[in-house]
Amino acid sequence: ARMLASKHGLDPTLLHIDLLECQDRILKNLPERASRIAEERLRSLGVNVLLNQCLQKEEGEKIFVRDGEISTSTVIWTAGVRGHPLLQETVGMSVDQKGRVSVDGLLEAVGQKNIFVIGDGAATAYSGMAQTALYDANFVAEVIEAKMKDQALPTYAPSAPITRVPIGNKWALYVKNERIITGYWGWILRRFADLRVFMKLLPFTKALRVFRCGCKSGQ
Repeated sequence: ARMLASKHGLDPTLLHIDLLECQDRILKNLPERASRIAEERLRSLGVNVLLNQCLQKEEGEKIFVRDGEISTSTVIWTAGVRGHPLLQETVGMSVDQKGRVSVDGLLEAVGQKNIFVIGDGAATAYSGMAQTALYDANFVAEVIEAKMKDQALPTYAPSAPITRVPIGNKWALYVKNERIITGYWGWILRRFADLRVFMKLLPFTKALRVFRCGCKSGQ
């Protein structure tokens, strides 16, 4: 943010960034050591990390938290994912507190035969991750095919997703199970992951062009 401010002729010292986290640590889904590393990195970049502070409301250029109020001109809200209201409103669907549908081992909605729920809408161990959504889609396709051909049904066994979190210029946090890689090499691993996605979604030459633009920007 300070780099952008300087680029547009603004005084970067006037910019202050507060990160509010409702829980006792950021990136709660990752190992505690990974959360601590991420917090230390953010603080080294000048980000004020406020833990156990839930946003209660916003009024004008103020936000209100448990311990008081904070003046702000810009609020960016990233509060996670909830299941679509349609899932909660559908008769017969059992949902958890995040609005995700309870599913069985075949990703069928509990109590509902041949109604499948995948990705962010399913209450699974790794719900909310892109890797999980892709795995779920392929798995359900296999289930449907097996049912149509009266074959043995597959077993739902997704691997723990790999997490890559960029924090600042050419720096990223890479987490696979308990293995943690940080800094420049974490960023390199993140960039290779980006390239894989681009190659799946775009023509080869365009994928390389987009990838190179990202490398030049350092993001």
